[in-house]
Amino acid sequence: MDIRSLNDEEVDAALEFSFHQLIDTTQFFKFKDYYDLALKKYKELARNYHQENNTLFIGYYLEDKLVGLLEINDCYINQIAVDRNFRNQGIGYNLFFFAIRNKKDGEIVCLDAAMNIVHYYEKWGFVINGELNKKTNSIKMKYTVSNKNKSYW
Repeated sequence: MDIRSLNDEEVDAALEFSFHQLIDTTQFFKFKDYYDLALKKYKELARNYHQENNTLFIGYYLEDKLVGLLEINDCYINQIAVDRNFRNQGIGYNLFFFAIRNKKDGEIVCLDAAMNIVHYYEKWGFVINGELNKKTNSIKMKYTVSNKNKSYW
């Protein structure tokens, strides 16, 4: 197992991993004809967004294979994605606590959680901090950093 920040050369592969997980989770693209075009556009938009917002990419590797990814800028988590074959093994949890290891006591970390996975984030210490977004079926959550919760790293 290797958890680390990704360098610029690894970001393209990370964005492709992110796209695959998005498709796998949402079944967004069912037609192969549009896949390559959509991937290209996703990478372009995501790279621009992440450059503008100074996003840090953190990867979880098993035997040199990227199986988990966390994207965070300042105190907002854009995405936590884990390969379907490696879910429910604590990878997202480990990525999250790796990402906040240098945050100060009392800092707030936020994310928008899909309603079907809110319970995972609650186990990590997140609390609901907003109303349900009916369009995306997601809700804002926040986590208050505490040094006692960071002892893992």
